[in-house]
Amino acid sequence: MSGGRKIRVLVCRGPTCGDLRDSAKIHAELERHVDRRGLGDHVILDWQSCFGQCQKGPNVLYREAKGREDKLHLAMAALVGSVKSAMHHAMTPERATGLLDRHLVSWGIRAAATPPALAPGPGHPSSAPLVQSNENHDKKRGPSEG
Repeated sequence: MSGGRKIRVLVCRGPTCGDLRDSAKIHAELERHVDRRGLGDHVILDWQSCFGQCQKGPNVLYREAKGREDKLHLAMAALVGSVKSAMHHAMTPERATGLLDRHLVSWGIRAAATPPALAPGPGHPSSAPLVQSNENHDKKRGPSEG
């Protein structure tokens, strides 16, 4: 399915994402996840100094790897071009690994088959929708609704 294709994952380590919001935990969990799932042939994991989205961080860019792109080029054209890419904000380690799995499959880089011992359960981030609606966020519950 992959034909040697890869996904590049860049975790922001700028002062806001790294120092204030500890993006190192996200990077470390992604590294463990890649090792546990045997994704080394499909994933290039690296750091980025800043994406300019500091107030939305920690930020992670997932981008289909094309040739020998340098990180500066990737940061400047993060969501532009003919490759698949997605910038995600307010990341957690769990969400970052779930999104990695989903992008690998949805972009056709890796087959969806997961060994049964590693299959995510109902509460795993990869089973949640990518875009969640907050339309009921401000509605108050009545006494009978718990």
